Amino acid sequence: SVLTWFGGEKAGQELGRLEGEKPGALCIGEAGALYCLAGDSLICWDTEKDLKEELFCLHENGVAVSEDSGLFMADNGDLVMCRINEGEALAYVLTDEEITYDEKIRLSWMVDLGEPTRYFAKCAGNYARETGGLPVTLEKEQAKYYEDYRNRIFAELAVGRGPDILYLTREDLQLLAEKGVLCDLSGMIPEEVKEVMIPAALELGVVDGTMVGFTPQVEFLSLMTAERIWAEESWSLDEFLETAESVEDWEIMIWYLGGDLAGTALLDILMSDTDNTSLLDLEQGISYLNSEKFMRILELCKKRGQNNRETDRAEFIDLMKEGKGMAEWRWISDLSSFSGIMESYGEGCNLVGYPLEGGSGNYARAGYPYGYLAVNANSEHKDEIGKFFAYLLDYDKQFSVDGCSVRMDVICDSVLYDPIQGYRMRISDNPENMMTRSLDVKEDGSTWLDEYLEFLENCRPQPFMPQQISRIISEEADVYYKGDKSAEETADIIHRRVQLYLEENR
Repeated sequence: SVLTWFGGEKAGQELGRLEGEKPGALCIGEAGALYCLAGDSLICWDTEKDLKEELFCLHENGVAVSEDSGLFMADNGDLVMCRINEGEALAYVLTDEEITYDEKIRLSWMVDLGEPTRYFAKCAGNYARETGGLPVTLEKEQAKYYEDYRNRIFAELAVGRGPDILYLTREDLQLLAEKGVLCDLSGMIPEEVKEVMIPAALELGVVDGTMVGFTPQVEFLSLMTAERIWAEESWSLDEFLETAESVEDWEIMIWYLGGDLAGTALLDILMSDTDNTSLLDLEQGISYLNSEKFMRILELCKKRGQNNRETDRAEFIDLMKEGKGMAEWRWISDLSSFSGIMESYGEGCNLVGYPLEGGSGNYARAGYPYGYLAVNANSEHKDEIGKFFAYLLDYDKQFSVDGCSVRMDVICDSVLYDPIQGYRMRISDNPENMMTRSLDVKEDGSTWLDEYLEFLENCRPQPFMPQQISRIISEEADVYYKGDKSAEETADIIHRRVQLYLEENR
């Protein structure tokens, strides 16, 4: 954005250039400093030296990004930001004074992928103001310092201190649960909320039979195929392999984002069922990865990885209906995306899911940024944290997770009908200033809601695969794809490395 003086002696002169986000509000402060609200940041800009300093990040402090904003300098020199957001008038004063609390709840963000979503930041920032409870301070380190920050928090937890709430990866949730530093959350989620939660979402944070984590937003993974290719509700790994091997040359075997799924990604899908697989026994610490079945998997992944054909989704759907394409990998975020899938395929489609030994292969996982809330067993604020969790899972609040709600009643009530626009899906927590998203419908004009609810009921939590095992398998498989080793040699190397890892970590 090019900023130009409008009036006075400098009229028409260029003031400066701001790369990236366009300014939403401007204010000239003392000594000519320019304050600029751009995107998610409040910036102090010395235009003479062209130096920009971010003073305030909106989402990290629970402030929603809004185009309806203004900046001005108060008589005492304070910078004030005013805005209208979802029908509410708010004023924020920027001050150098550090806010101190007699007591507060520390929420440590320990996932290095992405930023806290607007939902998390807004709930943390508004909790104390709306409920009168303790302030929730959201702590997050820059990505380049993430590993040091993680090590420091782990050290605090080891000596009985640390944050009250932790937002963790599934790997760290498992690790800290095994170390006994996390408390049981089953009593912190209100019973009336548990009764309306998606069953798989409620089970996602369970480690060794104890609910040590939970996620307030969820999404789903599946494989979509045509009934002419596979008509049953699910398929085992053996059945998947037999189907894949029944056609010598699929034009596209597993379609994903414009082409045939790479061999590495296909291997991840086929190795996903760690709960029931005959290839690994994580509980007993035994690998069976030198088996003939695993060799077949490696050979299939190498063969498919050499197929680089690209095609759009419409062409692939036609190929699948003709029996020349096997399945599509699907990420399902909400009713809107589910309805879009069903509408594009029409009759004869089958959300069969991932191959596994019994039960549904449709997986639920934590929604972006793919983390789980857990509570420090030594926290002194467990009662207050329970109230904060109830706030996160509140009926109205759950409308603002961009469709990824864990509550079945919210999903049902999100479907609205507008005489002009047709069926819409509500995606905001303010019923007076409601945001909606369009929904695809059936030929008879009805929605796909009932089918979506049935899909949710049949989903299961995505099984947990230790990252080190995934790393071993992908490293050796990559060598196999590019080199001259046989599938048997590769399987034996992977088996020995994984078995050693299991024995060392039993």
